Amino acid sequence: MYKSSSSELIFEFAFSGLRCRWYQLELPKVIRTQGHLTKKQFVRLVEWKLKRGKFRPALLGYARNQEESAVVDVTSRAWESIKPYAKAEDGNSESASHRSVPETAIDEALGILTSLKGVGPATASAILASMHKSIPFMSDEALMVTLGKREYTLKAYKKLVKALRATRRKLCSEREEKGLENGMLADRSHWTVGDVE
Repeated sequence: MYKSSSSELIFEFAFSGLRCRWYQLELPKVIRTQGHLTKKQFVRLVEWKLKRGKFRPALLGYARNQEESAVVDVTSRAWESIKPYAKAEDGNSESASHRSVPETAIDEALGILTSLKGVGPATASAILASMHKSIPFMSDEALMVTLGKREYTLKAYKKLVKALRATRRKLCSEREEKGLENGMLADRSHWTVGDVE
């Protein structure tokens, strides 16, 4: 059996960090600037997602076979349903920086994104999480920690959103820290717990 060398593991860890940096820091800026994803960015996001959870090679094929115009149209319509809350997120007032996207707006955007072939709730949530920090990504680890199982359905995602928002509120009230009103942070916390267990 082949074992990875320490240099290969270090490279994979560093490369993994770059993928996360792109997703967590660079992609949100790109979406806010251009108002949509290009096909190339969409394929990269699907590649990122598949490296983080259960690998489903057919999803990457679906992503690569999408028409550029369909990706731009669908992601721009999803962005339009999230955009009003993103403006509040960028605001300087304390109340604006803690504003979460309502579940109805998340549901609307999920419906739009899942109209693309091969895009289910998990991939749609990855796109939405990059659009607004209060929207969590449906990671395997977050599902396991909050729901006790991996279930990739809209119903499970809605339960996950409620559970992660409850966790976030609890953390914020206990610590009174502004930076914890963040779906991505709650998701990463659950990912860490799930990765350790």
